[in-house]
Amino acid sequence: NTSALVFSKFSSLFRFSFQSGDYVSINIPRVALYEFHPFTVSSAPEEKDYIRVHIQATGDWTKQVYQRFKEMAEEEARENQIKIYRADIHPQESLANFQNVEHDQIGDQSNVKSNKREP
Repeated sequence: NTSALVFSKFSSLFRFSFQSGDYVSINIPRVALYEFHPFTVSSAPEEKDYIRVHIQATGDWTKQVYQRFKEMAEEEARENQIKIYRADIHPQESLANFQNVEHDQIGDQSNVKSNKREP
């Protein structure tokens, strides 16, 4: 389904500053171990307790993400790791952890990693 959309809302354990137009790189090891894909942050800067992204299932990777998110609702949360990194910082420099708390079609809680942005 090429019109499928995955809405992900990640609650931050640490503050993650962002501005309009910022984007994050997302890695979902259960989809592709070493692939990172950029997505624009769609939450407002005032929404400091979480980061929201929208992913449209249009390509091979995003279609796999959509399918994976549907399957995640039926699996253990510890098996569903998602990593998010600030796009302008190398992923190995990750400083903050995020935990996935809400998204369409998924009922689990997944670990998410992100780099803390400098003010």
